[in-house]
Amino acid sequence: MNVNPDVAPSSNPGALTAVGNLLFFVATDGAPNMTYELWRSDGTAAGTFRVTSLADGSNSPWLSLFTSWNNALYFKYSYAALWRSDGTIGGTALFKNFSQGFNTPSVDSIFAGSRDLFLEADSGPGPGLWRSDGTVAGTINLGDVLPPRDSPQYPKGFAEFAGRVYVTADAIYPGGGTGLWATDGSPETTKRLLKSQGSIYDLVGPQAAAGSNHA
Repeated sequence: MNVNPDVAPSSNPGALTAVGNLLFFVATDGAPNMTYELWRSDGTAAGTFRVTSLADGSNSPWLSLFTSWNNALYFKYSYAALWRSDGTIGGTALFKNFSQGFNTPSVDSIFAGSRDLFLEADSGPGPGLWRSDGTVAGTINLGDVLPPRDSPQYPKGFAEFAGRVYVTADAIYPGGGTGLWATDGSPETTKRLLKSQGSIYDLVGPQAAAGSNHA
């Protein structure tokens, strides 16, 4: 289906993401600047329509990072704005803006866990590991209450296993580099497991690791 048959050469749909009985995607809105908007479809012509009118011109940021979680679509718009949609116009709104006055805020990845939503987001001073339970109050930076040594920076490569979410991230110190963290979604359980060289850390506890030849 070309949602805008009068647009040449096509409406250029992309980022197809299924959420329950709906399919979300982006497509050009037919405006002179060929900007992109969020659309949804239930598989019928009548149930296929544009959900948002976010774009304000040819330089408008791309809608990206489409993620299905908890019967809703979460997506990035602009550089640091996380939006949520249930497929209705009234149910599509800004969920959280990470800018908070900083110069280089961003949302760079989204991972849908079985219980929580995890993000790489930067609200200053650097990209950290965030968790959301689907509420604004429950959307927190897991590293905020951790010592700098244990705070994950630039998290990437999310995976869920045995009730925990594992993620690779950078460490400030000691040693820096990329390591492995695990969390069940609470700051208290967010632990650094391996340093970049694959050495033992919280698998045996920091005191034991400090006394190990591999630490």
